Amino acid sequence: AESDEGPFGDHLHRMLLSLRKDRELCETMRDILQGKPCLSVEGFYRLRSAGLAIGESTRDIRPRCQLYATYLERHLLL
Repeated sequence: AESDEGPFGDHLHRMLLSLRKDRELCETMRDILQGKPCLSVEGFYRLRSAGLAIGESTRDIRPRCQLYATYLERHLLL
């Protein structure tokens, strides 16, 4: 499912392109994927509003689902 050719490929690719357009937000997502707290309150709210992350505070933010985590880890961390 997390493949670029899979059923969610277009959606995941658009999400990745949106993140890459904003360097700071992309770095914030990288931190979250690595299990670090979100240092930017603005980034926290933007990622939550975009549906990419969930959590009640900057300390417990995490990817919205495993599909997003797997795809974004492959494209942002490797």
